[in-house]
Amino acid sequence: MSNQDSQDKSYEFKIDSDLPKFQNLPMNEYYQIEFKQALQSGLREIAIQKPQNAVRFLGEYLLQYKMKQ
Repeated sequence: MSNQDSQDKSYEFKIDSDLPKFQNLPMNEYYQIEFKQALQSGLREIAIQKPQNAVRFLGEYLLQYKMKQ
């Protein structure tokens, strides 16, 4: 497998069944519905824990947050 093939696979994802529902929402409304609570909570944890790699921490936090929903 070439390097390009492995890079392409890293971007594979499943299309969320809710995607059509959100496509017509204004950006601010979409943000309020989908991200606001999760991001605020994640950023609060970063401020408390002060991890060495905040971006990675936030990414992992958001994945765990989504799984709890």
